[in-house]
Amino acid sequence: MRKIVPLPLFILLSLLPCLAQEHRHECSLAGSWYGGSPTAAKYLLQITHEQDGVYSATYYGGFTPAITRLSPWTGSIVRGRHGEYIGQGIALANFDATPANQPAAVPPDIWAVREFITFDGCDTLVSTIIFYKGYHWGKAPFVDLPDYDRMPPGVTSIQETYTRMPMKCADEVCND
Repeated sequence: MRKIVPLPLFILLSLLPCLAQEHRHECSLAGSWYGGSPTAAKYLLQITHEQDGVYSATYYGGFTPAITRLSPWTGSIVRGRHGEYIGQGIALANFDATPANQPAAVPPDIWAVREFITFDGCDTLVSTIIFYKGYHWGKAPFVDLPDYDRMPPGVTSIQETYTRMPMKCADEVCND
């Protein structure tokens, strides 16, 4: 025998998935960010969503003084098991002073970082760098043993904070 569900109960039951989805709302990594270490390096950070739980990231340095022979940092960020994100990135560090239009006498080194990323609200990222190493050309970062440590002596992690670029502009600023 078929039961008839009263209309108010039917509506409530049909809304439960929507309510649960709103309750589980998560912040998105994707977007443009700015920030860095409170005492040293500053970056513009572009994060692009690639697939479920996987993002690509490019960090563009704004250093003082400028490190003119360091490429942008590029890498991937994946969602971890406990809601945090794990990022790995590399940059080329060229210590050769050969002009750009001539072959370099020494190939660049590869600098590598590994970080844990968490949200502090949806518009602030906190990155804790736990691995910052250098590799001579020909070695595989994160696979081969590094040639040198890039962490300052006695430092085991570096914390950086990034702020999401706002998508709205205040009326008194933009006069829209």
